[in-house]
Amino acid sequence: MKHTNIYPEMGETTDADIEYTGGPFTKYRLVTDLQLKGRGIKQIGDGSDHKRGKKTYTVTELAFKKLKTQYSTCAICLL
Repeated sequence: MKHTNIYPEMGETTDADIEYTGGPFTKYRLVTDLQLKGRGIKQIGDGSDHKRGKKTYTVTELAFKKLKTQYSTCAICLL
């Protein structure tokens, strides 16, 4: 699947299925319209607190590796 990096502060946008922040030493924080579930995936926001209405999840590195094989992803790089 496709993977990109964007810098929102520079006005860049994405059409990826999953946007994420975090890294291998912390849990990844995902933002998506998809309904995700499974081992290592925990929903922490239902979209009511997100400015674009997207669901928020935390996932383990192993769960994220599996998700990246199924969906397009985009790393959100904060300056």
